[in-house]
Amino acid sequence: MYFHNQPADGYTVMFIPPTPYFVNHIEVMNAPFKLDDFIFVNAQEVAQSLMVVPKGSQVQSFDEIIEGLKEPGKLSAAVITGSSEHISLLLMMEKLGIPSENLRLVTYDGGGPTRTAIIGGQVDFGMVPGQGSEVIFDQVNKIMVVADETNPDWPDATPINEALKSYGVEMPILDSSVRSMVVLAKLKEEYPDRYQKFVDTYKSVVESEEYQASAKEGNYGRDWRGPEASTELVKRNYGLLVEYSRLLE
Repeated sequence: MYFHNQPADGYTVMFIPPTPYFVNHIEVMNAPFKLDDFIFVNAQEVAQSLMVVPKGSQVQSFDEIIEGLKEPGKLSAAVITGSSEHISLLLMMEKLGIPSENLRLVTYDGGGPTRTAIIGGQVDFGMVPGQGSEVIFDQVNKIMVVADETNPDWPDATPINEALKSYGVEMPILDSSVRSMVVLAKLKEEYPDRYQKFVDTYKSVVESEEYQASAKEGNYGRDWRGPEASTELVKRNYGLLVEYSRLLE
């Protein structure tokens, strides 16, 4: 609300994961704004959902997890409540024709408690935002990533639809979060020169050698997609979150 109420003069910008957070505010909390009130200048980092198992888990492969899910109550899993990981896991089960009740699902309010439960062996497996969960990678095995292609940083995590291929099903890719620089849409309408200057300057910074080196070292987003591709990405994820939020009911 604070950002939405600021003058659209270019002096106030926001960096946020609009998906999943905008969905909750607009669709659930009836916020007095809509997605089109914003321009997503650049989706600088797209986080991917990752399925991991503690190294001592009774299941150590995707097929073992699926087989375990077919037995009511056999497996437990940790997720962040209402997250993309939560929805992706339930959607995968739905596509496979496995009742959600079969899984003992343990939900947490944030990534920290979720990761702690996984590495502590309190659950058989978990779904976490891959980017940001590097701290536990030495204590888990990476099983599957909700992505179209293998992430070069996680070569042992199989892309979801490749993992599902032998089961004869596939599912849409829902990103964990799309972290984007955001400006008010009215900025482009009322101050087009300022808007373009901001976009051009931001692009030059992100693509600079100095920033790229710093971002690589710090392990944070360094992609330049631009407003058109970023907006398309945000809207695609927004639509999927709205469509499949029914799985959380």
